[in-house]
Amino acid sequence: MPSRSRPRPSRAKRSSAALSRSVAVSLALGKLACSPAAPTPAETPPPPVPSAVPTAPVASATVAVPEPPPPVADPSPLLKPYAQLNANYARRVVYTWTTKAQIDELRVNKTLLSRSESPKYGRSFFDVKLDFRWVGGDKFAGLLRAQAFRKARFAWHAPWATLLGYPGETYGTELLRVTLKPEAWIVYFSTSDPGWDVRDTTGKQVTVAEAQKHPERIAAIFFLHDAVALPTPGSAPSVSAKNGGREAYREYVLCNESMIESWEVGTQEVMNEIASEAAAIEAAATYFERHRPVGQRVERWNAHVALLVWKGHVELTDPASLYESALAFPNQNYLLDAQTLTDLAAKLRAIKPSGEPILFKPNVKFPGAKPEPVPPPPPPKKWRGTFY
Repeated sequence: MPSRSRPRPSRAKRSSAALSRSVAVSLALGKLACSPAAPTPAETPPPPVPSAVPTAPVASATVAVPEPPPPVADPSPLLKPYAQLNANYARRVVYTWTTKAQIDELRVNKTLLSRSESPKYGRSFFDVKLDFRWVGGDKFAGLLRAQAFRKARFAWHAPWATLLGYPGETYGTELLRVTLKPEAWIVYFSTSDPGWDVRDTTGKQVTVAEAQKHPERIAAIFFLHDAVALPTPGSAPSVSAKNGGREAYREYVLCNESMIESWEVGTQEVMNEIASEAAAIEAAATYFERHRPVGQRVERWNAHVALLVWKGHVELTDPASLYESALAFPNQNYLLDAQTLTDLAAKLRAIKPSGEPILFKPNVKFPGAKPEPVPPPPPPKKWRGTFY
């Protein structure tokens, strides 16, 4: 089948059409070229800088500073009356704690010195040490060992310092105030010193020879157990094992009722003393709550008090040393601890006399005293059998 084809325009027609299009394009371009130029767009101005707006100052945070605690009053003026160094042992007024049963007994027989040893604790350490000197040939010890001085009572000048007793020993809550006669003498007896010292109640020294001539004037013995050593880091807990395990302590041994001017219990004088002491110990407790002393082992503290404070090697210028200088028993019962002192003060405040007050002036004649003869040494033991 013959093929069919699209009819094509002639060459002349195609040229004429192309020329027409070229002319039209040229005219358009010429017209565009002759047109005025478009204006250049203006530069965009920079954004305005905002003016500084005044702002309120930022308040700084307020830090609350706590007010310092008010100062604690120094209890030294209240403790000072009870300070006592060994060298100033002469006292005319001393105190002794006892039980209600003994007070009831005193109301009947009026005899203050009625026992040669405690029915509960037996012979005292004082008796043991005095016998040791007596057996060793000390004549003055033999005089003090006489029957006239056998009945005794233990006392101290500051009742608060003995109220809690010695470990394992308590003495009661009835307080007796004892006043010695002005002419009375007091003997100094120390376990660390083989010598003797005697003073009258004003502190004036009396020779031992004079005391031996007039034993009737010996009213009391100031007994000081200070044969202890400062412990070392490697020492055993007890610093006085060679002395029966007892640490240092001191006391007055009233041993001659004829030299007692008066004794009283439950009187206003006694109750005033208890109140004054309670106030002093309360002030000390408050002070030591704020100013806590450095803790140390009890036996080290005991030796420090006995060998340094009591002997006057420490100046009594602060509450701690004043407190220590008044002690009779520097043991765990009287540690420099605020709670311990608070409890002690409370116990003092709780003291109430039982029954009517008593003020009694003894009228006792001294029976005379001669040195006890030194007992003969025990016979040597007879050994039987064979030695190995």
